[in-house]
Amino acid sequence: MKRKQLLLILAIFTSWILSSCTKSEQELKEARSYVDKGQFRTAISYYDMAITRYEDSELSLLAAREAARVSLFEIKDYKKAAEYFSYLVLRSSDYKERILSQKQITNIYFDHLSDYPKSIIELNKLINMLEDVNEKNQLKIKLARAYYYQNDFTQAENEVNDLLIGNITEEIRFELLMLKGNIRLGKRNLSGAAEVFKEVLVKFP
Repeated sequence: MKRKQLLLILAIFTSWILSSCTKSEQELKEARSYVDKGQFRTAISYYDMAITRYEDSELSLLAAREAARVSLFEIKDYKKAAEYFSYLVLRSSDYKERILSQKQITNIYFDHLSDYPKSIIELNKLINMLEDVNEKNQLKIKLARAYYYQNDFTQAENEVNDLLIGNITEEIRFELLMLKGNIRLGKRNLSGAAEVFKEVLVKFP
C-alpha cells in the first residue's frame, strides 16, 4: 500500500515538473515567435514569464540573454536591458558572460542614459571584476570622466592624479593630461589649466 502511494506521489510530482518545463519552453517559443513578427514588447512579456517561472535555471538565463538583446537593440529600452544584464551578472556561472554583461551595463548608463551617478557605481563594480591592468586604467579614465560630467571636479582630478602616478602608456598619459586641463577649466582655475596644457605641449610636441 505504501509502495503504491509513493509511486503515485512520484508520478504526480514528475508530471508537474514536466508540465512546468513544457510551459516555460512554450513561453520561450512564444517570445521568439513575437520577435520574428517584430512585436518586441509582447516578446519581452513572454521572456519575463520564462525568467521568473524557473529562476536560476539555464532556461531563465537563455531568456534573459535574448530579452537583453531585444531590449538593447530592437526597442532601445536601455533600463530594461540593464536589468537583464544585471540578472546575468548575478546568476550566470560563466565568468566571461558576467564580465561582458557588466560591461554592457556600464555602457548603457554612461553612453546611452548619461546617468553618471549610476555609471560610477557600475564602473567601480566592473573595475573590481577585472584583472587586466590596461583595461582597468581605461575604465578608470571613464570613471574620472563620469565625475567630471556631473561636475564633481575634485574627485575627477583625484582619479586622474592617481592614474598619472602609475605605470601607464604615453597615449593614456596624454588623454589624462587633457582631461585634467579641462577639469581645471571646469573649476575656473585658468592658471592651473594653462599649466597642464603647457605640460602637454612640452611632453607631446
